[in-house]
Amino acid sequence: MTRPAPHFHALSGLLPIHVLGVSPEGHAVIVVKTSGAKAMVDAVFKGKDSTLTPAQLEDHLALVNEFLVKAAAPDPLPAGSQVQIYDLAGFKLSYAMGGDIMSLFQLLMEFGTYYPERLHQAIILNAPSWFNVPWKMITSFLDANTRAKIVVVRSPGAALQQLSHHLHGEANVPVAWGGKCALPFEQYPGHRQLLQLVEKLNAGSGGP
Repeated sequence: MTRPAPHFHALSGLLPIHVLGVSPEGHAVIVVKTSGAKAMVDAVFKGKDSTLTPAQLEDHLALVNEFLVKAAAPDPLPAGSQVQIYDLAGFKLSYAMGGDIMSLFQLLMEFGTYYPERLHQAIILNAPSWFNVPWKMITSFLDANTRAKIVVVRSPGAALQQLSHHLHGEANVPVAWGGKCALPFEQYPGHRQLLQLVEKLNAGSGGP
């Protein structure tokens, strides 16, 4: 967590990853909003934004991962892992066509494996009925241990008990998921800490 991150905000604008907090067991809790997946694929994998590359996306994910492991949830294993929430609201069937989107999802599902055994659980919310087909393709890239850690639900209400546990009660679960917290994801304390780190890294680099 020492190099500047000049593309952080551009990549976050395409496919937001927000830090929601730390679970009672010491696991960092994040949410990935997948509605921007096509925009990310077009910009990064199809070259529609000449300033963004797959290598920069990997660096971006690595920075977030380092923050989670070394700052947000630095406890030694078995604590210090990640609860990754993937919200598929707004994710369209047309997005799931083609190999590029599969590459993106493979990369995201490997997000928790930059450090061995750092994925504690992945919860996929708002999964549409057609998601079963691309999901089979995605899981074919994952090992059995990782697949066993993934929960897929059609409605966030079906996972409210788990979400409430990871976020210390319904008061901290977003309203959109059946909880009582109306804060924008950007204003969760854990995410503000990440933004402060990025600002510090970029302060002397001339980056945005």
